[in-house]
Amino acid sequence: MPSFWAHLTTKDLEYFKRAWFERPELLRGKILDIPTGNGRDAVALHELGYQVVPADLFPERFTHDLDGVQSTFADMARPLPFEGDSFDYVLSSEGIEHLADQFAFLGECARVLRPGGKLVLTTPNLLSLRARMAFMLTGNRAFRSFVDEVTSVWGYDSDRLYHGHAFLINYLQLRYMLWHNDLRVLGVQGTRYGTTSLLLTPLVPAIWWFTQKAMRKARKKNPDPTTYREINRDLFSRHMLLSSNLFVIAEKMKPGERKLPKTLVPG
Repeated sequence: MPSFWAHLTTKDLEYFKRAWFERPELLRGKILDIPTGNGRDAVALHELGYQVVPADLFPERFTHDLDGVQSTFADMARPLPFEGDSFDYVLSSEGIEHLADQFAFLGECARVLRPGGKLVLTTPNLLSLRARMAFMLTGNRAFRSFVDEVTSVWGYDSDRLYHGHAFLINYLQLRYMLWHNDLRVLGVQGTRYGTTSLLLTPLVPAIWWFTQKAMRKARKKNPDPTTYREINRDLFSRHMLLSSNLFVIAEKMKPGERKLPKTLVPG
């Protein structure tokens, strides 16, 4: 896995994705890469021995030769053109923040994954220390970005509309949507650590205290303490606090494994 120094100096997100997928214990199975973009991740995964199926809203952007494999047209805002239980992995990198109906897309990811299959998802990290500070001061995740109805449209071609970072999502929202789509969060990985986040680490004790205070009411309603152990594990990992990108690993549950309490929690 990447060293602390690599997290400090490596800007390339592809480096961290490849580091996760090249672990020797992983089955070199079939993987859906969506959105594949120009195919950089698809090529790296192919080199590692995975059977890669690239897909994108703009498949013509796929510029790499992958032994004759072409990118498939797939609109992440609609049902995916693949059979259920047909992939061992889904890689969705820097895509979900462009989608209005993120819940439906995650449901499609779960549908095409085999039970026990893994979803590897990256998106801008709204809970890094830098992003928290930027949001408090500017209302946006970064000091040099802004969301508006004009400049946040990144592509348009006939009936294909490509939203920019108009639907940013944080770890807690993502975890909720994953679980309700039969996808269990296994943990978070690290990407590049931001200098501003490192400088803001003295704020962590205060953030921890307020987070525990905010959880108190939920803890009383939820009979499963595992939820909060996992949330605290991820929220206060150095990967979450320092990384520029959120990098989540989730596993598709077996049928019937996800259970709601017998009695719904009163509002």
